[in-house]
Amino acid sequence: MKKILVVDDVQEITELVVMILESELDQYEFLEFSSGNQAISYLKESPQDVDLIICDHNMPDGTGSDVYTFIKDNDLQIPYIHMSTGLHTEFEKLKSLLEDHPANACMTKPFDDEILTSLTMSALSLKKDPSEKKYTQLSIVNVSPYIGEFFKVYIEIDNKPRLLFNDSTTTDQVKIIELKNKGLTHVLVETDEYHQWIKSKLSHLNKMVGECHFEEPHTIKQLTDTLFKHSLLIINQANPKELNLEKMTKSFEIVLNTLWDKSEIKKDLLKVFSHLGYLSGHSAICMVLSWLYTKKHKQGDLSLFHKLSYASLLHDISLPDDQTSALLTRSDVDKSEYKESEKDFILQHPNYSAEKLESLDVIDSDTLRIIKEHHEKPDGSGYPKSLSKSNSHKLSTAFQFILTLAHIIYTKKDLDEIRNDDRLKGFELKDYQELLDCLQRN
Repeated sequence: MKKILVVDDVQEITELVVMILESELDQYEFLEFSSGNQAISYLKESPQDVDLIICDHNMPDGTGSDVYTFIKDNDLQIPYIHMSTGLHTEFEKLKSLLEDHPANACMTKPFDDEILTSLTMSALSLKKDPSEKKYTQLSIVNVSPYIGEFFKVYIEIDNKPRLLFNDSTTTDQVKIIELKNKGLTHVLVETDEYHQWIKSKLSHLNKMVGECHFEEPHTIKQLTDTLFKHSLLIINQANPKELNLEKMTKSFEIVLNTLWDKSEIKKDLLKVFSHLGYLSGHSAICMVLSWLYTKKHKQGDLSLFHKLSYASLLHDISLPDDQTSALLTRSDVDKSEYKESEKDFILQHPNYSAEKLESLDVIDSDTLRIIKEHHEKPDGSGYPKSLSKSNSHKLSTAFQFILTLAHIIYTKKDLDEIRNDDRLKGFELKDYQELLDCLQRN
């Protein structure tokens, strides 16, 4: 059986990563290691058995850089997912990570179970099963330490789930051990209950490992790094040669530096980008898409990039604190029920944002128009009232496409489905074909 190595010195992290992934990947065996040197020792003996490595960076006995250097030096061609509180570009030996293998990816802590699953499936060239399952199968070895935390646990008899116990007592552990000794390898739990438990464990774990990399940035570099982290969804998926991360990051710094001295805007930017959620996520993705669009359509015209970047960062700048707090950390933007007050504000916020920016000398008339003519319904689509593709400014239409695409990427849509997404059908895709082509790493 092919193996997936999970390497982290925090046991709770390796256990939870395995539990998240095993429900989708029962054809793989997961091996947990607590140090880089343990993983390297295994790779020396059986590299041919390994299909993927998910590895933390900072560990006391061999770092993620040590593991990755071993992979490169021995030309193992094993996909590698870097999992750390730091950016891969901060580590000299990992700077070329995304360029070295089309399936390599990076993921920052705190991490999200859906992103972890998506990156893993992509690295293994697998598709997630779209069918909804009432029960999730888990390895009895992995679930045993947590069995008391599940309300209902089942075993499969004659292809049907049979309730093993209905609540959690100390005798349940004894029962599980007895069944394991008799050869039972898996149990079933209710899928909805399992996902709720995963979210709860992740919330606890993310607080334990610390959320320092989402604290309020205090320098241009910190804010640039924060933008980078918020846009990992697209950076992991895009062609790294098209991105040119070093040059893109420097361009981000120029844009942010221009806004840094504007105290009222700086305050709003920090408010948004100090949180992991929809506002920060889709705005950061817009920045990356604006970079790619400018490279492809205007041969790197920085003035165009600046206009699109300002619009990416500032188009939601008018959101007051109550709306911001409601939207900052929202991740299920397509499913959430919006209050009438929120819907009304969404309809009006393009004008509000433009009015707030009119007095700033760094924001030109083109940028104001882009912001005025942008609009996002809660599902990431739509034009402002009285505007459409036919009477919207060409640059506004481009930005509207970028926003819509950013929303699709943020909501973790499979990139193979982007071209068929209903929200893109209002655009002339041939005008944006080169941009879409950048979003394919392989």
